[in-house]
Amino acid sequence: MGKEYEIYKKIFDKYKGVLKTSDFKAEGYHHNILKELIDKSVIAKIKRGYYEWQEKNIENLMIYAKKLRTESKIKTIIGVWL
Repeated sequence: MGKEYEIYKKIFDKYKGVLKTSDFKAEGYHHNILKELIDKSVIAKIKRGYYEWQEKNIENLMIYAKKLRTESKIKTIIGVWL
């Protein structure tokens, strides 16, 4: 992660890695920045108005795997992350 993203990482950390557009705006940032971060694969859109910070590490992968609990979905996530 580059230094230019550290300020955004701190905001996402404040909201435990998942941020609403309204929270981002409340922090004083324009929502267009979220689109830029998505385009650079720094964050991912979970659903309308919700975004998640993307860190490619095994701990996050295991959390997703436990949530999904199906082998095919786990293989899909592993393929995307690797």
